[in-house]
Amino acid sequence: LGELGDGTALPEGYGEALADAQAVRAALSARPLPVAPCHCDPLCENFVDDAESGAMRIVDFEYAGMCDPLWDVADLSVEAGLDAAKEAELLRAYFGGATPTQEEVGRVVLYKAMCDLLWTLWGLLQHKNGNP
Repeated sequence: LGELGDGTALPEGYGEALADAQAVRAALSARPLPVAPCHCDPLCENFVDDAESGAMRIVDFEYAGMCDPLWDVADLSVEAGLDAAKEAELLRAYFGGATPTQEEVGRVVLYKAMCDLLWTLWGLLQHKNGNP
């Protein structure tokens, strides 16, 4: 588990992070929610402001799939670097002005950690494959 097969090292603590990820998976699986079409890559470059029409367009659906929609909310929070107040505002907007439940907030917290793990591994694979 120390490297990706060509000498590209996995980050220190990867084994522990993987074990934690399994615990997160078990916790989320214990209370599954219905899945919905999700973008799964909501970084700012994938939002295009069409000023002429007044629309915000989402592009780049290569990672899209059927997921818990709170994954996209969590990933957007991570990618946008939202602080706690802005994340709370995002969640209230997502839930139509309602305050999210503790379970919903907890899912977002767990998904944020998993987003960090996912995108770290994605970056390592890009580096390994020579994609800057």
